[in-house]
Amino acid sequence: MLFEKIHLEEGEKIIKIVRKHWFILVIRTFYVLVSALLPLLVWWFISYQDANLNSLHINTADYFGHFVYLFALWILYCWIAIVYIWTDYYLDVWTITDRRIIAVEQVSLFNRSTGSFRLERLQDVNIYINGILATLLHYGTIELQTASGSQDEFRTDYMPHPRSLKSTILEATDNRFKVQNQHDQRNT
Repeated sequence: MLFEKIHLEEGEKIIKIVRKHWFILVIRTFYVLVSALLPLLVWWFISYQDANLNSLHINTADYFGHFVYLFALWILYCWIAIVYIWTDYYLDVWTITDRRIIAVEQVSLFNRSTGSFRLERLQDVNIYINGILATLLHYGTIELQTASGSQDEFRTDYMPHPRSLKSTILEATDNRFKVQNQHDQRNT
């Protein structure tokens, strides 16, 4: 569904499709799952305090139905958060073709930003790998700058294998220049 919306030029070929590193999906989902279980821990603590220390003077059995209802709402909220995290992960995508780079950024659930630029306009490719975890799992930030007056940038965090992605982009740019130079030589 997503790739039918990207209109390729005639003869344009997709070289690589890149999403953010899988670790970002796992870690965000883990945080939501931990927060989903947090009310159970609080309920257990209150019940323990009430049963053993009798310091709260609250009969937790009287409020068990309320707790189940609120906990069900909390689980529903956490489930929606997981769906949002997965949607954001799946729809954030870079498509590298032999002529241009197309970046789709899911800003919010119903807000998407799409940008593209031709490889001829590529001026600089920078990668940043910060931290031991990023080094071990091979993810980082990649930043592309175009040769325009406004100094437009494409920047995405948590991209997998940024060094090989940089080399793929530079190789596609070099190949594009070779094809364009051959075309210019034939026309002169």
